[in-house]
Amino acid sequence: MPVYNQEASIRSVVGGWTSVLDNLGIPYELRVYDDGSRDRTGAAIEELARERPSVVAVRHENRGHGPTILRGYREARGEWILQVDSDDEMSPETLARKC
Repeated sequence: MPVYNQEASIRSVVGGWTSVLDNLGIPYELRVYDDGSRDRTGAAIEELARERPSVVAVRHENRGHGPTILRGYREARGEWILQVDSDDEMSPETLARKC
């Protein structure tokens, strides 16, 4: 999940995804990439990673949306990859309904 300046909403978005994925009962790793945010987004995702073992917080200087997504693809571990953005345009409930 690429993230940029989402301090106000990132807890809710990550919380929604981890809740749905936990309820599905599948092992997962939610990688959240702070793309050089200028607010407290980076600190927020680091707090989430400490609270939730399935969340991995990664921070780097601003590279842009595309390069951040590509980094996530390269670093992903697992058989399947689902890429979502932090704006919650695709809600986690959408995935839950499909499973």
